[in-house]
Amino acid sequence: MDTAADGPTRVPPPSGATGARVVLDGTGLRIGGVVRLADGRAVPDVSPQALDRARRSRRTAERLAATGRLYGRGTGVGAHRSVAVAAQDAAGHGLRLLRS
Repeated sequence: MDTAADGPTRVPPPSGATGARVVLDGTGLRIGGVVRLADGRAVPDVSPQALDRARRSRRTAERLAATGRLYGRGTGVGAHRSVAVAAQDAAGHGLRLLRS
């Protein structure tokens, strides 16, 4: 997640985008913004403050995960809550959890 710390993350506009931007600040995405992004009529613009909060959250999660097994982070979820996730599968597990 660490990208250039001096500016917001930008995604290249899809072909046909009008140059409109939808600011992603973590506090107020409305359905109209989602629709414009999904339709390719706008591009996302992540505010520096939101990117900073996301970075701090990730560092906190990594620090907590390093202290031992946490539900969903170092273990499975639901019926698999007592099954430890192998260290070599931590990234894959996290991605599967995010997708679910």
